[in-house]
Amino acid sequence: MSNDSNFLIGRYSPTYPDNDASAVTIDGGHNNFHVITNLMKPLADTLSVDGYNVTYSTHSFSEEVPKGADILVLMSEMSSDFR
Repeated sequence: MSNDSNFLIGRYSPTYPDNDASAVTIDGGHNNFHVITNLMKPLADTLSVDGYNVTYSTHSFSEEVPKGADILVLMSEMSSDFR
């Protein structure tokens, strides 16, 4: 599995200029296959170009992790490191 290295984000006029959009946090603290292998990069790049503020969480969940995030992206949590 890999990303399309030729993918071009074709949005030149962001929906939310000046990063005035929602804050998006992508879960990266649970051995997430898609985050560790950089498969989330196209989504993060697309959201960023459209003006969203994108960050990656590197911690286990607590009440603190979602603070400041309007949108929390979760996927493929694994109980152990697969590397």
